[in-house]
Amino acid sequence: MTRSFFILSALLGPLAAPEARAAEPSVEMTACTEATLFERGDALTAWTVSRALRVHFASCPEASCNRRAYVVAGDTVLAVPGPRGWACGVFPSAAHTPTVGWLPVQELVPAPLPSGWGGAWLKTGAGFYLQEAAGRVTGRGKAWIANGLASEGGAPEVVVGLVELDGSPVGNRLEQRSNTCHLRLDRVGPYLVARGPGCVEGDSEGFYVLGYGL
Repeated sequence: MTRSFFILSALLGPLAAPEARAAEPSVEMTACTEATLFERGDALTAWTVSRALRVHFASCPEASCNRRAYVVAGDTVLAVPGPRGWACGVFPSAAHTPTVGWLPVQELVPAPLPSGWGGAWLKTGAGFYLQEAAGRVTGRGKAWIANGLASEGGAPEVVVGLVELDGSPVGNRLEQRSNTCHLRLDRVGPYLVARGPGCVEGDSEGFYVLGYGL
């Protein structure tokens, strides 16, 4: 399993990261890929498409590079600032591979602040099942792969990562460490961003963006 996104469905002006999650200067940012967003994971912030009927993703920070893929007013993306009034963003989708590309920042406004940890944060291939009470978050996270045997009456999945959670968040972050797994969960807008180096077999880096599903 390579570095990847698993996107799970949910749940003021120009783009500028809030002080608590300030991004590093982005003038050297020339590519917008899943790898780019992985490398700048701490700078991811949530932004909502403000008013445009359609805002197209672009393959470069220029309108001439617009692709067919787009988001609409009310959609929430995760993004980091880029050059010349553009942002590198990802749109999580419940049913499809996440869409990654450049977005014009003038069409984005900060998304509402996150609230709450409880629920099932789900997408095919990964999930977190969390409960929140008295300042503590407990639950379980797992990642799996289809083994191709479901149509033959066999088990439909092979679990490749499983972790038990029990901790107290600090702000919008919850961290848990073991001998082999450093799991970091961040609430960003309506999403849960989970990174777990060593938590999934065959994936030394582990990066998952999860939405609130149930």
